[in-house]
Order: sequence, then structure tokens, then C-alpha cells
Amino acid sequence: MSQNRTKNHLDLLLSGNLVLDDEHPVKGSLGIKNKKIVAIGDKNSLGKADKEIDFGDLLIFPGAVDAHCHSIGYEYEGFTSSTRGAAAGGVTTINDHPLDLGGAPVTAKDLEEKKMRMAQEVHVDYCLTGGVVSGQLADLPGAIEAGIVAYKALMHSTADPSWYHMTALEDWELLKSFEVISQTKLPVIVHAENENLIAHYTKELRSQGKTYPAAHNESRPDITEIEAVSRAICFAGASNVHLHLAHLSLPQSFILASEARQKGVLVTAETCPHFLVLTMDRWKDVGARYKINPPLRSEEARAGLWRLLTDGYINIVASDHAPHAPEIVDDIFENPSGSPGIETLVPLMFSEGVSKGNISLSRFTQLVSTNPAKMLKIYPQKGAIRIGSDADLMVLDPKKKWTIEGHNLQTPCKLTVFEGIPVVGRVVSTFVRGKQVYLDGEIIGQPGDGQFVARGTN
Repeated sequence: MSQNRTKNHLDLLLSGNLVLDDEHPVKGSLGIKNKKIVAIGDKNSLGKADKEIDFGDLLIFPGAVDAHCHSIGYEYEGFTSSTRGAAAGGVTTINDHPLDLGGAPVTAKDLEEKKMRMAQEVHVDYCLTGGVVSGQLADLPGAIEAGIVAYKALMHSTADPSWYHMTALEDWELLKSFEVISQTKLPVIVHAENENLIAHYTKELRSQGKTYPAAHNESRPDITEIEAVSRAICFAGASNVHLHLAHLSLPQSFILASEARQKGVLVTAETCPHFLVLTMDRWKDVGARYKINPPLRSEEARAGLWRLLTDGYINIVASDHAPHAPEIVDDIFENPSGSPGIETLVPLMFSEGVSKGNISLSRFTQLVSTNPAKMLKIYPQKGAIRIGSDADLMVLDPKKKWTIEGHNLQTPCKLTVFEGIPVVGRVVSTFVRGKQVYLDGEIIGQPGDGQFVARGTN
């Protein structure tokens, strides 16, 4: 295991059970200098350091990379609170999506302004995804000058368009945007739900006075996702773009993506903890807070996702962090969609996946760290414990038992769809480029600790 790129004095020496590329953790140490991992091996072989921290038998993973985060889609959230949640949850890099209040960033100028604001506020490192907005397709190529890692396109207007100025694209615009984006070699992240079908079902339910919480699910039957996934894959095949399907909720959607990959279409796909942990009956416990797009599904679908996750059909698990405080409970269609998720991404995936024996430690690492970093082309700078990688690390106590409670989360929303869920495994400490930003329940870093991460060339 011993690897060492430097014989110089180290800045930091971390010891514990290292989760590397194999199935079992290895007792060892990491040498960190100039914000990078420069040595991996036995503590006594790595030399002296300015500071040493020994985490004993706790697990040390590469920091998580959350490929799907909405930091400013809710007036009381912000980059500081979302990245405080990230630090508390072991997430060392976020990819912030463009559903921003006031308008989606599309042009290089838009994105540079967002980068400048984030640089002052974030606790962890960050990437940016540019918006694909109707009528602005000509602006897409120029956005890469801002160093974005992906583009985001909607097949369903997931919220009031006046909030974000971002709506579902018509089919011709979607295909055209894919053709333009394919020339940039960046992925296009797609929210795949059928706009027309959902509008029809919603209108029909409202006409019948059916606006109770479960009507949200009734307005979005399985076909609304499956058809949109099929159409997006068809367009991706025709345009040769890298299609990344966001927050899929159904096993059939991942099977379609897998079949497309076998035919040579470049398609990756993600799910989220809420689809792996909860079902459509969750509204009985948390009311309007359960509203998420796509909606929570059946127990059969939830169990099916776990089988596909184990078998490798699912590439990434991301949070789709989107805090909102539901205030209108009489008409579920008037409620905002989304829930905080960045702080609970890692604990839930470890608890439900590793602790319950559903996935291995290495598969867990692939899903929350390695694969999202690869999809965003920031690997191995991020998402890896390797010589030369950024010293982004999360330390996890695999035996710690606790319960998710909204009032304890970093988000000002203080409401979560996971309220009351018991968890086994908790993040104890988080390091971003060698700086400890979180320890034992306390944020010890500062706004501005994070820095922008541009796409790589791998």
C-alpha cells in the first residue's frame, strides 16, 4: 500500500481505516502537503508532519461529490447554508444547478457572476452547471468559457417559471440543444418528465377537487417518467451527446438507460436517497413536505432500485438538494417541490446501503464520490484517495446511531422529508484540500474556504 511522492515535511498526517479501491478498509495513514495527498502508507514510514490526527478505527473515505444541488432556489437558503450542510455531511464538492431564483445562469457572464458570489460564501469546493433556456440556445457554446462541468435542460417545468425563467423545452429545442452541446463534449443533465401528460393529469385532478397530498403522485404516473427518459435517450442517440438523466425514480428508467448504453449511446443516470429510502405513502408522516419531482414511488419500485444499484445499473446517487418550506397544504399543486438532502446523502447511503449489507464499501464510494467526479470530469482531482488528488476526505463512524431531525440540519428550511428516519453511520469530520472544515457536529471552517473547480480533460 505504501506510496510516497515526497520526502519533505508534511503539513498534515491523518490515520484511520482507509477506504481505497478494494472491498476492505486498510489501516494506514495519509500524508498531506500543499492541499494534496502526497503519501499513503504506514504512519511510521511517512515522516513528520506539522499536525497529526489519528481517527483510530473510523473510516476515511474520499470526500463525496454531490452532482445535483440547488443552493438558491429558495429565498432563505444560500450557498453558505447549503455548503455548511455539505461539510456536515461529508460532501467536499457540490455541482450547483441553474434553477436559481431570479433566473438561470446561461451565458459565460451569468456564470462568472455566480462564481464570484459563491467564492465568498462556500465552505466546500464547487462546480457549476449552465442552464439551457428556451430562446437562448445560441449562448450555449460560450458558457464553457466559465469552466462549467455540464448543462441542464428541463423536459418538465418543475416549478413556477417566473421563479427561475427556465421552462421545459419543446422537442425541437431539446434536440437542437443536444446537437449544440455535443460539440462541447460536456454532458447535458436532463430532468425527464413528460410536460403535457403531467399538465393534463393535474388539470383533471383539480377539476375533480382532488388536491390532497397524494394527488401529486396521481398526477405523475410511471409513464410520465418512462416516456420522457425514452425520448431523451432517442435524442441523445441522434445527437451523439453525453446524456445524464437526473433523479430517476423507477427501475424501468435505468433499464432503458442500460439498454441504450449497450447500443452505444453515451448515457449515465442517477437516483437519490429519497427514492431508495421512502415510498409514496410518506405523505402520511410528513404531509406536504414529501412533494418531490419526480414523486416518491411504490415499495416495489424502491426495492427494484436497490437491486439495480447492487448490480451496477445506477451510476450515481445525488441529493437533489432543494430546500423549501411548504406553506400551502390545502392544494398540493400550489406547494413548492423539493427537500434538503445534501447533509443526509452520505449518512443515508451508508446506513441503508453498507450497514444493511445492500452494497459494499467500494460500491458506496463509487456512487457518492468516484462516479460523480468522473461524470463531471473532475476525477481524480476529486473523488479519490490517490497520490496527487486533492486532500478532500470524509471521516465516518460506522457504528454511530442517530435520527434525522430537521431542526438539527444546517439549512434554514429546518424541514426534511427524512424526518424521524433512524441512521447507522455518521460523518465525524470533513477535510477540504487538507483543511478541516467540520468536526463532531460543529462547522469549524469559514465562508470562502471553498474554491471553484473547473472541468478537466479526462
